[in-house]
Amino acid sequence: PFRETAEAIEAARAKGALLESYALSVAPHLVALASAQDATGAALQPLAGTRFSVRDFADPTRDVPAGERGELFVAGPQLATQGHAAQFQRTGDLGLLDTNGHVILIDRIADLIVAAGYLIYPRRIEAALAEHPGVAEAAVIGIPDGRRGTAPKAFIILKRGLAITERDLRLHLVSRISKIEMPADIDFCLTLPRDPFGFVCKPALRRQVRDRHDSGPV
Repeated sequence: PFRETAEAIEAARAKGALLESYALSVAPHLVALASAQDATGAALQPLAGTRFSVRDFADPTRDVPAGERGELFVAGPQLATQGHAAQFQRTGDLGLLDTNGHVILIDRIADLIVAAGYLIYPRRIEAALAEHPGVAEAAVIGIPDGRRGTAPKAFIILKRGLAITERDLRLHLVSRISKIEMPADIDFCLTLPRDPFGFVCKPALRRQVRDRHDSGPV
């Protein structure tokens, strides 16, 4: 079960036994890994022979300068198609390259939320929720909102045996995220839908919300 796995991962992370990594469904191997000196995963080092390019959203043929956000493209032997390891493939991830060539992951492009003209990164809200001692996992998607157009909605799995309320989480978030990022709704769940690779399937969460909306208030 995922709850036991999440608890085991958290225990290993507390001991410093895990390093953040970056892999793609199209690659049989990792493409980047945090160094032992930076196990937070804030900056990932491309593996040997792996190259990253950050492209302009409007013109994916144009590289953007170091430090500027865009879509990540990656090339390397682990992604080689028909022997062409130099061919870049798009990842669908928003990120940047710092001046040292490290990869900074920001979010999935498909998951970004535009609320009242502001761009919201679900991973930022998820990270803030994960800092609460009672939260085992958090997932955030965008839902229709009459005031903001689109607003964040959070799905929470609590740690075993802990009773946490929505008010507790909102008080926790006040000092960590802006008002525009504050979730319009918070749902408590026992499980979250997952894709074949074990990642939270946000399209499935969005479908759940749409189905619930079609049958009545969300």
